Amino acid sequence: MPIVRTVQPDGDTIRALRVRRGLSLRNLGAMIGRHGQTIRNLELSNRLASEVLINQIANALGVDVNELIKPEEDATDEPGARAAAA
Repeated sequence: MPIVRTVQPDGDTIRALRVRRGLSLRNLGAMIGRHGQTIRNLELSNRLASEVLINQIANALGVDVNELIKPEEDATDEPGARAAAA
């Protein structure tokens, strides 16, 4: 079974880029063959993203994939911690 590597996405950046480009959650999801809810969960930091998924989002938004990944020191936050604190 292949190992799937995951990364902690920078949800705030994903949302800002999506909104700046005038895309809804559903629009961006459709561009990469995913549900809008998947994008929402990434934006809220409720889930990790596979490298494949984060690359698809970066391509759809026209940015370098590294812009969408939290720096190592920020990636230690538990997924969903920000949503639970809100």
